[in-house]
Amino acid sequence: MQKILLALLCGLALMVLGFRALELEGNHTYGWSSYDYLFKFLAGLGLFLLFLAFVLFIGTAAFFSRKLSAIGAFLAGIAVIIAAFGSWRIVQPLVNVHYWTFSLLVVPLTCFLSGAWLSMVGAMRLIVPKLHCH
Repeated sequence: MQKILLALLCGLALMVLGFRALELEGNHTYGWSSYDYLFKFLAGLGLFLLFLAFVLFIGTAAFFSRKLSAIGAFLAGIAVIIAAFGSWRIVQPLVNVHYWTFSLLVVPLTCFLSGAWLSMVGAMRLIVPKLHCH
């Protein structure tokens, strides 16, 4: 359980750093300086960090789905999908497609895909008992 918590905290830190890098680049877009190349690097770095966080969350969901019972994985998946819809309701009014805030849509997408993975694994393990890992 400590590995799962550590992976989730690392993913959260990567996501926050990625959002911060994209925010810095987005705020710089309306200005000009001789360091434009650094802000372009920050934009690429921010997207890469968001991608790493996304992969880490999906991988953690896959690992977590094996540790839980079949019904536990299914219910955890449903809970994460509900959290995805909640985060969508919070993030959606803040998003502007012409600004860095568009990247905030990564949060509900990551939650939804992680929850879908957990739910599918739990449902499959309930339907086909041979898939249960001992």
